Amino acid sequence: MVLIMAKKDVKKAKEAKNAKPQWIGGYHPIYSALQHHPENILQLCLDKQRQDQRMTSLVTLAEKWGIPMTWCRANTFRQHLGPSLHQGMMMFYRLPQIFDQSKLEQIISFPKKPKQPLILALDTIQDPHNLGACLRTSDAVGVDAVVIPKHQSVGLTATVYKVASGAVETLPLIQVNNLSQSLEWLKQQGLWIVGLSHKGQQSLYQTDLNQALVMVVGNEEKGLRQGTEKHCDYLVSLPMQGWVDSLNVSVATGVSLYEVWRQRSIEPI
Repeated sequence: MVLIMAKKDVKKAKEAKNAKPQWIGGYHPIYSALQHHPENILQLCLDKQRQDQRMTSLVTLAEKWGIPMTWCRANTFRQHLGPSLHQGMMMFYRLPQIFDQSKLEQIISFPKKPKQPLILALDTIQDPHNLGACLRTSDAVGVDAVVIPKHQSVGLTATVYKVASGAVETLPLIQVNNLSQSLEWLKQQGLWIVGLSHKGQQSLYQTDLNQALVMVVGNEEKGLRQGTEKHCDYLVSLPMQGWVDSLNVSVATGVSLYEVWRQRSIEPI
């Protein structure tokens, strides 16, 4: 069989191959990369003083794929990762590609699972730790894709990848030129657009989330942009009973996504 690649596919393949590798530390992101994209790992650096089951599992997989390994000292880890926690292991890695609008259209048109779609849209999230945490939670609850705008948002960085703890390998991260237009397109496909906002007149827990859904969460400081709010079918809020008036964006996202999962898991009476 001869495989013929379209020009845009060839271009994407070249871009992925030429992507600048980065040093990433920690067991979970390395193990996930070895499981899903070992071809993107250029080198493993391991602490010889660490001899346990996790280290053995990494060495076994690296040997299976023929990935170069070196034993490193503490100053080598500090040189490449700074004060970041590394657990005595790091990899020189080409980050996976970020998808575009066409991937979103593919997911909606040809769903992998016989369930109602669930999309998370993040409106100008700028902290890589928040994006990574949102990706990790999204993977845990079965989100189909995470959508971010191309501008004024953090993209896929080494920090995002590490905090996501392997979720980047299995969950499509989609970057769109215009989030409002993408939300409008999703609405036309039959998905309800639910924005999380302190302006919401109804509680998240009083909202029917057991439907094809896009959960939209806003910026760390400013929340949802006005243009984004206009494309939401309704705005919902999280009830607050203490002195603080808001939650960290990744925490709020986690609470909201797990409520969607809870409602979808309830057996009908």
